[in-house]
Order: sequence, then C-alpha cells, then structure tokens
Amino acid sequence: MNIVNNAWTNGDWALLQNCHLGLPFLLQLEEKLRQQLLPGGKKVEIHEEARLWVTTEPHNAFPIGLLQMSIKLTNEPPQGIRASLVRTYSWLSQDYLEMFRRPEWKPMLFTQCFLHSVVVERRKFGPIGFSVPYEFNQGDWTASVQFLINHMTTIGENLKNPVNRDTVCYMVAEIQYGGRITDNNDRALFKAITEFLYDLRITNPDRVRDAKLLGPVITPIDQPQCKHGWGADGIFIWLRNPSF
Repeated sequence: MNIVNNAWTNGDWALLQNCHLGLPFLLQLEEKLRQQLLPGGKKVEIHEEARLWVTTEPHNAFPIGLLQMSIKLTNEPPQGIRASLVRTYSWLSQDYLEMFRRPEWKPMLFTQCFLHSVVVERRKFGPIGFSVPYEFNQGDWTASVQFLINHMTTIGENLKNPVNRDTVCYMVAEIQYGGRITDNNDRALFKAITEFLYDLRITNPDRVRDAKLLGPVITPIDQPQCKHGWGADGIFIWLRNPSF
C-alpha cells in the first residue's frame, strides 16, 4: 500500500501486476477508494496527475466495487491466424532479427511466432482444439525465443555445428509450453504440431540436401519462402497479401 500512497502523494503512476494473486490486498484498496467517495470518509490528498493501474486475470472473487470504480480495459486475443501472427511478430525487435547471421535464425523465429499463433487460435474450437483450455501467453513465447537464442549462442556461427532439431522441439513442446499441458493427448498433439512446423528444411537444410542424394524427400509442406525477406518488414508485407 506504500507504493499506492506514494504515487497518490507525488503524482506518480503506479502499476500493480497480477492482482488476481493478491485478492486480500484488493479488498483493502477497494475500501480505501470507497472512503475517498463517501461523505465524511477518511480521505487522503490525491495528486491530480496520479494514476493507478491494476492488471489481473478474470477471477470470480475480484472485488466488484473496485471494478465499478475503475475504467476497464481488456486485452482480447486477435481473431484469426493472420492477426495473431501480426501481433506475435510485433513482439520482435530488429535486434532480435539481426542477432545471428546463420540462415536458420530468422526462419526459426518466424516458425516460433507461427507456432504460437496456431496453438492460441486452436483454443477457439473448444475441446476439438485442446481437451483443456490452456492459457498460452506471451510468456511462453518469450521463454521459447530465449531458448532459441541460448541454443544458437551455444552452437555459434560455424555452420558445421548444426541446429539440434530434436532438442528444439523437445524444449518448446515439452518444457516451455508443455509445462501448462496436463492432458496426455494434448501433449502428443502439441508435440506433433511443433515437429510439423519446425521442419528439417528450416532447422537443418544441409540434412535435407544430403537426404535427397539417397532418394526423394516426402515432406508435408512446401519449402518455406518469403520473397520479401525474413525481416519484420518483409513478413508484414507478406501478411498483408490477400492470398495469405
């Protein structure tokens, strides 16, 4: 409560995050605000520039009075793969895109953005999408991208050190996102989606070329192409294409 009091006194902005984890505190905050509105209530001087922000997940026990006294903003998930992919890709800065010179890097970043968009979009189909409605969020995506960065840092820029596709798929499907998954069928489904999208031609193009010498390669998707380049500008141009 000291943070709130200091913000009100000094005219600062205060942000209280994940308040659904501290509902007793919200009850105190609700009472404090109610005293400001009641005639004869115990009031404190609030600076006109002061602002108090509260972030929370939906919760049945969230104080109704606090909601009624607040201006409410909701962050709704984008509708459709295109919109979801645009939002997910906007989380990437140019520094991320230029972090490594290896040819696998930008396609792998795009794959991770696409994977996140796909699994988030599947939630709208209820039990057909996943048996349990998992709340996959930006934190899962961020953790996966950080793992990709760590893995690329480990193998370095020498192309003789290949990307370990099995490790990437395991960490993304079983650890970063898999920590939320409780149903075995959902876990198998997520693993299949991850292995499908992290195609060999993205993670290990040299292995695909070697395999072609032994015979035809049967793969479920066409070679990933982006004629405008794998940078953010090129991806956004591609996403605005009506044929997407």
